[in-house]
Amino acid sequence: SVSALRAVTSASLTQSQCYLLGYQTLSDGGEGSFVLGANASDNGGTIINDASGRSWYRQIEGNRLDARAFGVFGTSPTTDTAALNAALNDCAGKYTLVIPAALTVTIAGALSVQANTTLVHNGTLFKQAMAVGSTQFSMIHITGSNVSIEGIGTIDGNKSNQTITTLAAAGIVTWYGSYQYIPGSGQTQYNNIQIRGLTIQNTYNWPVSLS
Repeated sequence: SVSALRAVTSASLTQSQCYLLGYQTLSDGGEGSFVLGANASDNGGTIINDASGRSWYRQIEGNRLDARAFGVFGTSPTTDTAALNAALNDCAGKYTLVIPAALTVTIAGALSVQANTTLVHNGTLFKQAMAVGSTQFSMIHITGSNVSIEGIGTIDGNKSNQTITTLAAAGIVTWYGSYQYIPGSGQTQYNNIQIRGLTIQNTYNWPVSLS
């Protein structure tokens, strides 16, 4: 597991390559081969640091990376949101991030999709219930050009369990630090954004807003 790899030392694991049988448990979708590489920050998925400070790099076949490789299992809204954002950050410009059909994830904050990102979403993203006084959020913020979000998955805004109905209660939006691109403001307008095949439902405001 990832926790076991983080616990090894240069004395307890002398080989330069290892295979994880799962991220948390056996064959849970986060399994894979790792090799030692240059020291870098642990990102929870493609780079794992052990107790001796060594960096282990996940070996990725092709260009597709399963979200479970970052520990996204639909068990904790806060943990899963952070893990999905880490995966999106790492995949931008490098890999296609895949949320598999079997995965239902409740998110506790916005997911940030950067420029040059391809997200294949076949599972379910469900918005956490928000109490009065909570900071509202839209579910997916697109923050750059050349973005593709596609698949047969569902994005569900959980409208019946949202107690505040601000403009932030949307599905997929382009995010310029606000919800609107303002010509002449110095902002760079985003281009080449594709959204295909998804079911987007139960949002208080726009299911999709590409201003």
